[in-house]
Amino acid sequence: MPMPRGGSARSSLYVTLQLPTGLLISAIAIHVSAWKPNGAKGVRKAEPQRRRLDKKEPKERECSIDEEEDEIEFQCKAKTENADTEIEDKIDFSVKRTNAQALRVKVKYEQEIEQGDTETETETEYEVTFDRLIEYEKANGANTEAYEWGSDTIVQTIALDSWSDFSNVVESEDGVVSTFSVSSTNGLAIFSFHISRAADGAEISANKMKIDFELINFPWSQDNTYVALISDIESQREVEIEVDDDPDTPDSESSRTATDVFISFQDATSTVGFVPFGEYTWAETAEVLNATSNATDTNTTVTLDSQEIQVVATSSSDPTSNEIAFSFIGDAARSAADIFWDPEAGISYSQSASIRAVASATCTIVAVLSSMLLMAI
Repeated sequence: MPMPRGGSARSSLYVTLQLPTGLLISAIAIHVSAWKPNGAKGVRKAEPQRRRLDKKEPKERECSIDEEEDEIEFQCKAKTENADTEIEDKIDFSVKRTNAQALRVKVKYEQEIEQGDTETETETEYEVTFDRLIEYEKANGANTEAYEWGSDTIVQTIALDSWSDFSNVVESEDGVVSTFSVSSTNGLAIFSFHISRAADGAEISANKMKIDFELINFPWSQDNTYVALISDIESQREVEIEVDDDPDTPDSESSRTATDVFISFQDATSTVGFVPFGEYTWAETAEVLNATSNATDTNTTVTLDSQEIQVVATSSSDPTSNEIAFSFIGDAARSAADIFWDPEAGISYSQSASIRAVASATCTIVAVLSSMLLMAI
């Protein structure tokens, strides 16, 4: 099934200064945003900026699998040499199911760089939990169908805290992609996980875990409501929830539209020209599958109809909260029988730490350039 694509444009600033002496200062292009380290925006759309920055990311990994009753872990390693530098790059993907707790997806990253007699190590991890489903009713006068924290009425909450056993890990015919799944015991939610040892076209990379989420036979209590999946991101590092800067996207005082999540690896080294950072992204569309049957005296024919709906992520304006509500919206989303959607968690790479610094210091740079221009005039 092809993965949906999406994303929204970023704001950019290009400054050219012509000083009286004839000195030209130009080509300062920076992104104006809350935190935009690598030109990435939204979901797994292969944007030109990101592709330029990701040239040196590992393309292949060797993976070992550790299967336990309550946890499945993939340890995936890559080794890269750059002139006199050797890099060992390791990502551990693990999924843990524990009764009375949310489903937990952990991404652990380790990097060792040896350059001459110098060795540098980076180690960090972050965790994405899938906690609960909510059915919500929009507040009167709302200008968006997505869930707005603190404004909309929650009609019912279904905790995702009871899980069946993991399926077996199944390998693709070429041995590149491993897949396994787990479902809630009430049968409402199925999560399937895909880990690739090498890039598989545009759909999956060796640096991320692709997740398929399927919502089946949700017990709707009203016909004017929507459903949302609540997710939480935890890390010892700084977690940045990137918000939409499009003025046409409405936000309330207590709720913001989220487009991406970055986890900063502040001590990562750019010795070889790229810096890793954690990233949790998602498709901005989902599919609704509706089955219709036509029975005769001799047989029954079942027809599946697929419709595309929108997925809008909103986060609370509370700076202490990293919870995100993924709302499934559109006419077909109401009372939907089967919803299919795919987020993704893993590691991305930017070209250098300086790009991240420029992105986070946008306002300061603009102010300095403005002062220079005034002084020159």
